Amino acid sequence: MKFEANAHKNEFTNNENLKYVTNIRKRLWWKYDTDHNKEKNLERKGENVSEQFFEASKNQLSMAHRMGVPIMAGTDVMDSYVFAGFSLHDELYELTSAGLTNLEALQSATMVPATYSNAIEDYGTIEIGKKADLVLLDKNPLQDINNTKSINGVLLNGVYYDEEKLRELKAFTETAAGSFHMNVKTFVSLLNSPLIRVQFAD
Repeated sequence: MKFEANAHKNEFTNNENLKYVTNIRKRLWWKYDTDHNKEKNLERKGENVSEQFFEASKNQLSMAHRMGVPIMAGTDVMDSYVFAGFSLHDELYELTSAGLTNLEALQSATMVPATYSNAIEDYGTIEIGKKADLVLLDKNPLQDINNTKSINGVLLNGVYYDEEKLRELKAFTETAAGSFHMNVKTFVSLLNSPLIRVQFAD
């Protein structure tokens, strides 16, 4: 919804993380989606229905939260301008702008999904005996939710990735996104995906 509301804004669509997305996805899928929503947003001057819908959805989320409905973060990673990994940080910010506290936003990506998935014995909190999948930060996200982006290191499946290793992985992803092989593979997977066919039909 945030993408649909902002598809006509260059400051939104000129995202630095586009370098991690294959050209096939950007040209065949995202460009069509962006052009369609951009045209829709600009057809009525001063009345962006998608923006109103996005704000209404945040109001609904706020109401549900106040009524005690558990809120789970989820980035819809197959959607246009949703960047795997990066977009979760944006989602946490949007949850706080809709009324969740910083702690509640963090719990929406940790404790709540672990509880929902019946995996709270292994995940969701930092305790002795639980799986040690952790993101280590330089700044406190309880003070500012955007501090979740100040990543010092990641511990995943018993392997520690420091800042240098994370930079290497990002560089590899950028290279892979521009490679012929990866773009062909993405094209074939798009053709064979029932989910993508449903989304295109939308």
